[in-house]
Amino acid sequence: MPLTRPFLRMFDRITSDPASLGGKPVIKGTRISVELILEWMASGASRDEIVARHPHLIAADVEQALGYAAFGPERHHSRHASPGTDGLRVP
Repeated sequence: MPLTRPFLRMFDRITSDPASLGGKPVIKGTRISVELILEWMASGASRDEIVARHPHLIAADVEQALGYAAFGPERHHSRHASPGTDGLRVP
């Protein structure tokens, strides 16, 4: 499902490819999913601990993963958005 352009600009470190991890959003250039970062944080890891354990990540990667998850990316899939709904999913 393609994402709308404004949403992609907000999260330029996040990408999604149907050929990789079933299309889950991941940190660009890695196979580390937004979901995995959330799991690490839910288990008590801090942003700095995640970056220290995974030196190919930077703080902005973790911050964008959190923002991406909190913002509700499913609301911004253009396939579900209708004109005038501000990107909200139409029932």
